[in-house]
Amino acid sequence: MYSKFKISKSVLQSVCARIPVEIKEEKIGVEYYDILKKALVPNKDNPYLDGDTIKEWCFPRNDKTYDVFISHSFADYQDAYRLKNLIESRYGLSCFVDSQVWHNAYNLLGVIDDEFCYQKESKTYQYKARNQTTAHVYAMLSIALLEMIDKTECCILLENSKSKIDFNELKSNEYTLSPWIYEEVSFMNHIRLQEKLNRTTSLLESQRKAFSASLTMGHGIETKDFIELSSQDFPYLDQSKHWLDYLYQKYSKQESLLRDFY
Repeated sequence: MYSKFKISKSVLQSVCARIPVEIKEEKIGVEYYDILKKALVPNKDNPYLDGDTIKEWCFPRNDKTYDVFISHSFADYQDAYRLKNLIESRYGLSCFVDSQVWHNAYNLLGVIDDEFCYQKESKTYQYKARNQTTAHVYAMLSIALLEMIDKTECCILLENSKSKIDFNELKSNEYTLSPWIYEEVSFMNHIRLQEKLNRTTSLLESQRKAFSASLTMGHGIETKDFIELSSQDFPYLDQSKHWLDYLYQKYSKQESLLRDFY
């Protein structure tokens, strides 16, 4: 990762409210059960699931390199798709939105729990086993997100008042209600920044479900080093200009400060 930006809900709506978006919600299909069968290691004493097999299927590390990682809450997934479509169609860059590339972690977890944690007699789930499956699936997703953020040149955080709250009495000025925003912003703040790419050509070739538990938890996030985008940052550019280079040049002073810091 070389740079990180953030964009408010109002700015996002002003620049891409009319951008068409096609929403495809993934359902739990037979492929989820097939991957569990493939990952099951038959050990006489203690059979187990091969986590690498599951991770490579659900959160694959493909050879494709993305220019922009779009960080968003589930409530903003349509806005994330619109921003992706805008950047890809107007600037010819590739954007990563997890739900358009990866399978659904919640679907995977549900299938694993039904197969390995459900108790038919009581019609309940075994509590300790559920904790273990959740820890494993979330750990795989977290590592996959970290790897993707690390190898992506630019990250853009979609800010949303529904997923971010302010607690003036607390030390941090910003709090998020999304555990995934909390995690992704933390990754962005701690990954060592890389050198900007030297471009030989002007342009590259061109689900989460809602957190439904009754518990709501706030997480402090630090975004003061994120450069805030405005509606003027999405101009029509001729083909000799790369959009990310345009942003780096426009915000060169802030970028130099970030590089000096890291």
